[in-house]
Amino acid sequence: MFQNIHHRANSPSCNRINNTHLSESLAPMEIDTGNLYNPNDIDNSNIDKFKNFVFSHYDFLYEKFFHIYFIIIFEILFYFNYIVDIEKIEIKRVLANFASYVNALGLEWNAIIPSAEKRRIHLLCEGIKNDLVSKDNVELENKAYNILWTLGIIWIILTIIHFIVYKSFKKIGINILKSIFFIALIGIFEFFFFTNIVVHYATITNEEATCDLFEDIIS
Repeated sequence: MFQNIHHRANSPSCNRINNTHLSESLAPMEIDTGNLYNPNDIDNSNIDKFKNFVFSHYDFLYEKFFHIYFIIIFEILFYFNYIVDIEKIEIKRVLANFASYVNALGLEWNAIIPSAEKRRIHLLCEGIKNDLVSKDNVELENKAYNILWTLGIIWIILTIIHFIVYKSFKKIGINILKSIFFIALIGIFEFFFFTNIVVHYATITNEEATCDLFEDIIS
């Protein structure tokens, strides 16, 4: 019996099986490289995430920029074309009240002030208006309008990016209409607020202004 088992173990068929297992065990191992760490895969994944974030949120950010842009445009134009005039009128009203009070004292200023001094005062006032007040105001106004030009260039760049991302003029138009509607509401509110409240609010009354001017003169 043992001889039969030994004979079977040494038979050619068994030898072939053993050799096959041995060759398979000694064969080079095949490594699955599909799940190994690859830095490029991580970089590509981050880029895709960033692209998805931009695509998902850029329209929202573009809309908010438009709101801010239109608010800045409105505030600058509203100030230099409306509020400045109101401020001038208010200051001139106070000064005119002071002048009327002084004239009511019965002093003949034309007789008191020499003609040469009148010309000097006139030239001084003209120089102040032309060289100081007007010049400074023009510079401030130009700086404000330069802000609008800069924001306008930024808006053009952002609009080009918006079209590249979404390829839709309709989305751009919708954002413009939203911003116009938004700033129209703000503009109507501010106009009525200044017209009905600010204009009628006396920061300093005529009487207070007259007292302050006299106290400054006689002090």
